[in-house]
Amino acid sequence: MVIWIKTLEDQTLRLVDSWQQCLYVAGEYRDLVNLADELRIEGIGLEERFVRPEDKEPSQVLKVPVQNSHEAESLAEKVLVHGRYKRYELYNVDVKPSQLYVYEKGIYPFAYVKSTINSRGISWEIRDSLESVDYEIPPLREITLSAGIQKKKRLPTKADPIEKITLTSQNEAYEINECDEYQNLLRLVESVETLDPDVVYTNNGDDYLFPYLAHRAAVNEISDEFILGREQSPLQVSHDRGQSYVSYGRVCYRPMPTRLLGRLHIDRENSMLYKDCGLQGIIEVARLCRIPAQRASNTTIGTSMTSAQFYEASREHVLIPWQKTSSEELKTASELLLADRGGFYYEPIIGLHEGVGELDFTSLYPMIMLTKNLSGETVRCECCQDSKNRVPELGYNICEKRIGIVPRSLRLLIEKRRRYKELRQTATDSRLRSIYEMRQVAWPRKTQWSTRVFH
Repeated sequence: MVIWIKTLEDQTLRLVDSWQQCLYVAGEYRDLVNLADELRIEGIGLEERFVRPEDKEPSQVLKVPVQNSHEAESLAEKVLVHGRYKRYELYNVDVKPSQLYVYEKGIYPFAYVKSTINSRGISWEIRDSLESVDYEIPPLREITLSAGIQKKKRLPTKADPIEKITLTSQNEAYEINECDEYQNLLRLVESVETLDPDVVYTNNGDDYLFPYLAHRAAVNEISDEFILGREQSPLQVSHDRGQSYVSYGRVCYRPMPTRLLGRLHIDRENSMLYKDCGLQGIIEVARLCRIPAQRASNTTIGTSMTSAQFYEASREHVLIPWQKTSSEELKTASELLLADRGGFYYEPIIGLHEGVGELDFTSLYPMIMLTKNLSGETVRCECCQDSKNRVPELGYNICEKRIGIVPRSLRLLIEKRRRYKELRQTATDSRLRSIYEMRQVAWPRKTQWSTRVFH
């Protein structure tokens, strides 16, 4: 695992940890032993983990080291086929390696840490607190990258050559406009290396700018030299199609992100989180949800919150399922009518009204989950059949012996959002007021959680 850190002297250091990604296989003991003999992978072995959050005792599972996430999914498919899709259950397969690393090491992005390199890798000591609302962010060098295109038709295409490239840093613009495109691209590489930015902003960089620049580099036969990240590897753009998703009633399209290894790339046009709360909000989400800032800027807030849930599961040695296997319990028609209905909205009486009041509950849905201990493993738990805590109308019992993973994930989020709103009201410094506002806006009022871990 490669980790980039900023020192107190404003130096950027590259650290390499000898950590290795692993997936887990659950099944009968004899089947696991046979599978280990079949796979013959160095480092494979049995460990004890909780397969489900509600399990009282850990189970023996097979820990299988892999080289990368692609190998993890490929190997998981082979294991399922080997077990005829019924002998084995797979865990920790498609969680990003960068997230698994921070879960296991107990660190988070933009944390103030002390790192010690030894023969076993890197040990981390946190000198920071997630509860802090006034944490310091290291000074970050930021640039904005844009390109002018010599359009041959009304709309630009990748076949059109570069007219000029502009880099804006600290309100200073650097224009690259050499005699030919070949020199323009090489000057861009040199300029980025000289400026050495931590954050690179673009407008539509994921969807067009970086694929366009990579194509022009290929046309000029300098793809191997076209390096914009801190790693000495050429710019890689994905040719896969992006994803469409629905968020708060809107259909959104998210192109495949382009990574600048060692730097943070923020596409202002396609990062919904940046549009809402800027870089301060992205860092706040990355810290609290333990998800890389790059990934937080490119995904929905629901994905980031799911990472917080994954961390809570990992901290309790609970495995994260690859594919949801728990089926919903059978319900009668009347139970289904009560349990599966959505929120009820009163139809407004059309007209002009006076004396109308508004009642707004603070973080209503997350607060209900927190105060009522709602989580997949706590609702209808087996240990508290006589619980006094019940789901209204349905009568489902809610666990009284342990706090669920979802409420634990929500506690700090709700508390920090409340504190940011208070500080925003009392802050006299306009810069601090703006920071508090962006950090609290990063957290939505309605919290969406993945149901993959908790059935």
